Amino acid sequence: MIFKEYWSIYPIKKEWEILINKNTDKIYQTYSFNALYYQYRITSLSNIRSHNTKCRFVVGYKDGEIKCIAPLAIDKSPQKTLRLLGHGTNAGYLDYIYQDPECAVELHNYIKNKYSDCTFDYIFVPEKSPLVQLMNVEDTFNNYAISLNCYEEYFNALSKSTRQNVRTAYNRINKDGFQYQLEIYNSYSELTEEKLNVLNKLYHKRKADWVDGEILSEKTQNKVLKRDVIYNGVRKLDNTIVALLKIDSKVAAFFIGFTYKNGICIPRLAIDIEFGRYSPGMILINEYLKKIQNSERYVFDLCRGDEKYKSSLGGEKSITYRLSH
Repeated sequence: MIFKEYWSIYPIKKEWEILINKNTDKIYQTYSFNALYYQYRITSLSNIRSHNTKCRFVVGYKDGEIKCIAPLAIDKSPQKTLRLLGHGTNAGYLDYIYQDPECAVELHNYIKNKYSDCTFDYIFVPEKSPLVQLMNVEDTFNNYAISLNCYEEYFNALSKSTRQNVRTAYNRINKDGFQYQLEIYNSYSELTEEKLNVLNKLYHKRKADWVDGEILSEKTQNKVLKRDVIYNGVRKLDNTIVALLKIDSKVAAFFIGFTYKNGICIPRLAIDIEFGRYSPGMILINEYLKKIQNSERYVFDLCRGDEKYKSSLGGEKSITYRLSH
């Protein structure tokens, strides 16, 4: 195989889309998503200050045809480190771009030799990637995806306790005299920047519960709203779905997803803890799954995270890895 390196993602758009089209279930490996990673990488002020904007795209050709791509980010500080482009974003899965795993192996051997002076830090690599066999495992992350053909069959297959918990959540809403409503937006123009700002504030409110308990300043939240890869995906990609659950006319939970032929990936889901009594995340997912009309098996990919509802609602676990050399 012959390898060629590019400093920018833009010259290889056509070849990338030959290798993997936008309807693939590997949405985080599409050109459109990687273009968002790339733009974030080269314009981040913190990256610019630390001189960590360098990218390389190593492309493998065989008999004149593209076979694989390695989208790489090279950090200079605190030490020279090679990462997969998308590191530091909310990407669910990161990997080389390929159809034939043997090509990915040959590509990695080339990169390992070419960048032997670098520390390798590859994060969120899927368990089926050939990289898992070629590198050292440093950490593991659980991911969950719900699969269904028919909602009724899916719901009846849940455990008795889970079905009862779902019913209890609905009963509490009714008992407290509230109404609930599911809103689904299929494009940024439908959603509007105003609603996206509301969701961003809710996301940071919930995020404070996960970290140190402090909500970021409004100025910092606005920076995230402007630059965040997931929010820019909502603005720029045509496979966006944003779903909101409202209780008492207020947003109690939301998710941002990106669709493909028979499924959707959900890199962001957040609830307002003030509505925690009603398990709004669980109701949001349940209401959305009710609306799926699909003759084939549908995958609702909740991505990374160990939140209990992901397994309770029938999510099948898969593993992603942090890998090193």
